Formats: sequence, structure tokens, C-alpha cells
Amino acid sequence: MELSGNLKRFAVSNVLQFLQMEGATGALTLKRGRTRVTLTLDEGNLLDAEHTETPKEQRMGAILVESDRITEDEFESVMEERRRGLAPLGTILHGRGLISDSERQRVAAMVCTEMLFEVLAWPEGTYEFKRLDMVEPTEMSEAISTQSIMLNAAQQEDEWPQIRRYVRSSEVVFAPSPSNTLGLESVFSTLSPEDRDIAERIDGLRSVKKIMAETLRSEFEVSRLIAELSRRGLIVAVQRAHDFVTETKPSGFFSFVLGKSAVVSLSVAFAAVLCLFAWQYYILPVIDSPQQTLAPIVNAGRDPATVDRLRLQRLLQAFQLYRNDHGAPPHSLACLARMGYCTQSDLQTFDGNPFILKVIGSREDKVIISAVDENGQPLPTLAVEISLQREVTLPPEIETPEEEAVDSSEATVEPTN
Repeated sequence: MELSGNLKRFAVSNVLQFLQMEGATGALTLKRGRTRVTLTLDEGNLLDAEHTETPKEQRMGAILVESDRITEDEFESVMEERRRGLAPLGTILHGRGLISDSERQRVAAMVCTEMLFEVLAWPEGTYEFKRLDMVEPTEMSEAISTQSIMLNAAQQEDEWPQIRRYVRSSEVVFAPSPSNTLGLESVFSTLSPEDRDIAERIDGLRSVKKIMAETLRSEFEVSRLIAELSRRGLIVAVQRAHDFVTETKPSGFFSFVLGKSAVVSLSVAFAAVLCLFAWQYYILPVIDSPQQTLAPIVNAGRDPATVDRLRLQRLLQAFQLYRNDHGAPPHSLACLARMGYCTQSDLQTFDGNPFILKVIGSREDKVIISAVDENGQPLPTLAVEISLQREVTLPPEIETPEEEAVDSSEATVEPTN
């Protein structure tokens, strides 16, 4: 059976579904401009793939070098042998003992799947299928279901926008959150062995791309787990996303199903609806009554100095509550957060400098809660002195509303000089 046609009329996904239903074995060649991708099918499933612009062996070598499984010199040496003989790249590497058989098959499957993802997004081009009685052995011992690959492509199309909110580029490096290290460790027990292997490599040194290569997992698999851990506050990006050029994802799965013109029309209609919504509910109210509309926004804004004073106030309240409950002051501020009297964020300023608790007097009759700068020196503007004997009211600069005020009968608070 031979099959040929234009991808504008019969999309790649439709061609693959038809060949899988027929259980066809042969070579499917897809062309777009100068690019040609050949997919080898065994009973309708993907067994091998080749790309004229970025050959499979070049892609496999890049992954193995990035993961430090082989060096660039070893790759060049193997390619020389490859050009002289007929053995595939993975077979030669496995024969030299540089990679295991499972690694050889896993890398080959990753590269072939990646090529199929690429052609699934082609909105135009031509296809031609030639049936073969049998196909030559390849790096993969078992063919991959084309149906599962297309379902995976649809899932990625749906989830990538949310993932990109946290993982802007595969070059970004992530590290465990300094304030939630124990939280990440506790999550390890709930992860599958494959996901745990990814999570344990998030160390502040490896990029997303590096983790992909070392675990032999796709960008989607690695990025989805990192995005979930980032959303839960367990890891943070240690390099800013805008330091890298945001990677562009190929055209979506549904782009070639609906057609390019339909996607453009839907996008324009959606943008028009958003503009009308913004005009009615955001722009017009500001034009009609700017003071009434903008006042809540302006008054709710807090500068870093205000945030620092409020955190100092909450620490003071937590100190008093602890003293009332236990009959004695706490030994450290960390104790207050650990026992739930304040949050972990209250223990540091907006800029990340910590608050400290210092005891004054041989009989511990005074304590000072103060923020320190980067050199560990106390900041007079962010400090309160608490006398455990005398009674005074709070200083004006850190007073809070009545519902948050501290009972002045329990503590004396004076700004330090």
C-alpha cells in the first residue's frame, strides 16, 4: 500500500491514526520546504525516526554529552567509527561500555518522540507512505504507540501555559527554598521513583536542561514537576527568568487540527472580548470617578519600610503572647515561629535581613528585638526594647489598629537609640 497527499487536507495526526488502524509497516516521509522527516512504523507504531536538518545521532550525542555520560571526544571518536561502518551510534557506545542498553534505548525513544512531536505541529507540507514487508532493527527494541504519543502531545498543549508561569526556560536553575527545606524532603516519600530522581537533582547548580539530560526525561516531564514544586513554595529559581531568552514552544497540537486560519480568528475574537471587559469594568470606572476607584488601590499599597514595621509589631505581639502563655520570655524568635505565634516570614525584613532577640541585664529584666543589616549590625530604626518590669505604651511609629494593639499592661516598649 502506498499513500500520499497534502498535509493541509489530511493532517499528520490523521495519517498516523489511519496507519495505526491498518497496522501498516513501512516508512512515512513528511516534507516541508527543505526539511524531511522519515518515520519508520512497525504495525502502525513508531520504531525509528530520522531528520535531515538535525539527525537523530546528533541529537542523541548532545543528550549523552550534556548528561556527562560521554565526553565530546568520545562522541567524535564514535562518529568516526559510525561513518566507516554500519552499526548505529547507540550500539557502538554500548559495545564500548560507555552507556547501558537501557540508556541506549531510552535516549533513542526520547529523540524519535521529539521528532514526531515536531511534525505533529506542521500546518502544511506533504506526506508519502511506502509499505515494507519488514523493517531493519533499530536502537529501540520495541515500537512506541503513535496513539499514546499524540495523546501526550494534546496533554502538553493543555498544560504548557501553566508550566511556563514557573519554568520560563530550560536554562533556569532551581534550588530548595531556604525557608522550606524540610517541606521538600517530606514530599520525597510521596513521589514516584522517577519523579524523586528529578526532585533530588534540584540543588541550585543544575539547570532544567541538565536535569533532563541526567534523568533522560523529556522537558515536559521535568518542567511539570518543577512547576508543581514551585507552586507549593518548596523550590525557587536562583536565576531570574528574564536573564534567559524565553524558549518558544512549537505550534500547539490543536493548531494543525483546527487549521491556522481558525486559530487566528479565535485569538482575535478572544482578544476583542478581553478588551471590552477591561473597558467596561476597569477603564470606565476610573474615567467616571478616578478618586473613588483608585483610592482603595493606593491606600492598600505598602512600601518596604511599612512592611518591616508591621513585621516587628507582629514579633512584639508574639513575644507578649508567648510570655503570657508560658510565664517566661522565649529563648529565641525562631521558637515563636516554630510554635505558631508568628509566621516564618515575620522573622526577617522585606530585604531578607533577620530579626534578633537580645537579653540585657544579669537578671534578664530587659530584651531587645531588632533587625540587623547585612553585616550583622542592629538597625536602630527597626528595634524595640521590652522591659519585663515597667509599664509603658507602644511608640507611635509602630502603633497598629486597635484590633492589633498589644496590651500595654504586659510590656514596656521603647525604641532603642
